[in-house]
Amino acid sequence: GVYVSWRCPNQKWDCQRVASFSKCFCGHSLQQHDSGSRTLCKYPNCSCKHFAWVPSNPEEVGEFWLRRRKDFKENQWRAKCKCKHSHEEHDANGNHKCTKCSCPCFQSNFLCAACDRRWEEHETFFENVSERRENGLATGIYFLPFSEIPSLRNMVLTGKDDGDVSYIKLQSKLNALTATAADSKKVNAATKNTSLSTTMMTS
Repeated sequence: GVYVSWRCPNQKWDCQRVASFSKCFCGHSLQQHDSGSRTLCKYPNCSCKHFAWVPSNPEEVGEFWLRRRKDFKENQWRAKCKCKHSHEEHDANGNHKCTKCSCPCFQSNFLCAACDRRWEEHETFFENVSERRENGLATGIYFLPFSEIPSLRNMVLTGKDDGDVSYIKLQSKLNALTATAADSKKVNAATKNTSLSTTMMTS
């Protein structure tokens, strides 16, 4: 499978693990982008050529206090540039030039909640298992959100900190799938060897 994450280049951890419903700079979700390369946006009339993750709620930029405002509306919140215009008011490609003012590129007015660096210092990565392992990055069960912080991981899985029960169940299922896949490969290899031996004996 393909792992999609957001982090600074050469960083050995993910600042954000991207899901199918995660939002791109163009304003459309990952699942609305090409299923093959996950780059070109399929939304009608959208010019986006490459999926670039962008925060879709204030918690993702560490602004937890915003929800305490009486007039706060989550569906209206957008990540903004220093020019005060949202990402959706900037060009989806290139340096993301603002379409509302003379701002030449998107410069976030917020910092990443995980590393305290700006949005434009990050990149969205599409990687397979081998690529992530070579870079020392999490795969499998360890790719779960907040896998490094068990209490938060459990909250994400079940909505409450009820211990490791759900995590252990999920881990068992993954182990079972891995074992099944390994057994299947062994059977296929044995079948090929048997067929080859039979061919050699009859020739």
